[in-house]
Order: sequence, then C-alpha cells, then structure tokens
Amino acid sequence: MAEDDTDPVAVALSHAATHFPIPMGGLDELIDGVLMDVRGETYETWDDLKEYCRCVAGAIGRLSLGVFGTERGALHAERAPEYADTLGLALQLTNILRDVREDAEGGRTYLPAEDLAKFGCAAGFAGAEPPAGSDFAGLVHFEVRRARALFAEGYRLLPLLDRAQRRLRGRHGRHLPPPPRPHRAGTGGRPARPRLPAGPREGVRRRARPVRPRRAERLTADRQEARVMRDRCLRTTPADGRATLRAEPASQTATAEKEGA
Repeated sequence: MAEDDTDPVAVALSHAATHFPIPMGGLDELIDGVLMDVRGETYETWDDLKEYCRCVAGAIGRLSLGVFGTERGALHAERAPEYADTLGLALQLTNILRDVREDAEGGRTYLPAEDLAKFGCAAGFAGAEPPAGSDFAGLVHFEVRRARALFAEGYRLLPLLDRAQRRLRGRHGRHLPPPPRPHRAGTGGRPARPRLPAGPREGVRRRARPVRPRRAERLTADRQEARVMRDRCLRTTPADGRATLRAEPASQTATAEKEGA
C-alpha cells in the first residue's frame, strides 16, 4: 500500500479533488512560493513580486474557488479564477505592508527594489526609524493605492460566488476590508488619496463606546441597592459619633422591609 493511500492529508485532498473541480496545479504554485521564501528571494520589480504573491496567495484563491463554486448562470463567471487570483494578490500585498518592520528585522524585504529606490528607502527598515531623507509615507501611499486597485478588481469575484458561499463569507470574512470606493464626491472624479494614521498610536486607538441605556439603568439600580445595603449595615454610636459596621439580623431586616412596604 502506497504512503499516499494512508496519509490523512493525501486522502482528504484526493476526496476533495474527486468531488470538486480543484485546479491541482495551484498546489505546485504554492510550493514554488514557499521555496521562494526558503531561498530568501528579493524582488526587483512589481512584476517579480506579483509572481511571488500569485504563488503564495493567488493560488489559494483559485484552489478555494474550486470548492466554493460560482453561481449558476452568473455573468462573466468564466473570469472568476482571474478575480480570485487578483484578490489573493491584494491580500498578500496588504500582508507585506503590515509586516514591513517585522520582516526587516528578520532580514527580509519583500517590496520591490525599484519602489524602495524611488522613495529613498533602498537602505531598508531594520532601524527604529525610516532611512534619513526617505519618503516612507510616500512609499506606503504608493503601495496602498496599488493594493486598493487590486481589491477593486478582485472584489468582482463576490457577486459570482454561489449564494451559500456568499453567506459564509459574510459570517467569516469580516476581517476582509470592505470593497474600496475608487472615487470620492467633490473631487471631480479623482481617486481619493489614502490617508495614514496621524500618529504612531492612531491606528490602534478605538472610539469609546457609549454605555447602552439598559445597561446604564441596570448599573444605577445596582448602585442604589448597594447604598441601601450599606445604610442597613452602618450605625452611628451616640458616644463618639463614629460609624461602625454591623450586620443586622435577618429577622430585623425582614421586619423593616415589611414596615417599609
């Protein structure tokens, strides 16, 4: 008996490939992308980086599409693999932008060398601050615009997905950014400029949530009940005027409550 006949991953993959039109070549591309990481390859141009992104992320999009499927009779359904591939590129580029500092500390730089040179960042980001004289914000703006354009193209996949899979995406895909709006009212049709956080901590700050009315009422009632219990326990002695803590017997408390009623 061959090893693949008993390996649980191989058995599950074989079963899935039998029941779904999975493009198995995507697995070879995924392995190629992992090898690029193992070899520590760098990328001179966006086309070079795009090939890496297509292997490690676009391939996963196309493999997943084989399982998800498209809506029967959907217009342009034949372009679904292309959109899945592009959405994978958008997500991978976003991942690269998120981890620029962490990757640099590990000796890796994924952004294209020509982009780094264009914005004076060829020295990399291993230090605590961007290279002196560099336009780091300009570099990020440039790459963000590229990622948003990829998202705008890749999101064309969503209306093509099978309805059940669209519902699944709605439940479990909330981490994905919303479909980008390429134009903003009042700009004459020009693309809206992506905005960066104003300060180093702006990206993690969250707006304080107002207390819900019902919760506020419940808290108020709890506080009032706590005051009543405190007043029942505190008694003032005539001798020195100081308050002492004394628990009333349960019978007295019950009698007082009846009298109050």
